[in-house]
Amino acid sequence: METMAPLSPGASSPVLGEVILLGMTYRVGPKGQVVIPKSIRDRLGISTGDEVVVEQDGREVRIRLQADDAEARRKRIQSLRGVSADTPGLPGFEADKRKEREREQRKEREREQRLVRRLR
Repeated sequence: METMAPLSPGASSPVLGEVILLGMTYRVGPKGQVVIPKSIRDRLGISTGDEVVVEQDGREVRIRLQADDAEARRKRIQSLRGVSADTPGLPGFEADKRKEREREQRKEREREQRLVRRLR
């Protein structure tokens, strides 16, 4: 992820050894990325590889650390079980693929038989 510098030179006054970064403006990168300032990541315990949730609230965007809720995770996984079984067209797709494989196998056998006949 690229580093993005603040656009406006906000007030940088130490508060217990930290720089106040609230209210500063940051530029959105070409991929739509915005860097969460290190002091905020440290306070919230956000580190590389952590998952965050991005939510829209009117004209505001909120970013929060995804809670590691085992029960919620279990429910999400359970809700996905069997999803493809009810997908319209899936049984037809599988049947079409099976027929296609059978056609290809039949063609291959016919090619082999023609080759054997030529060699005789």
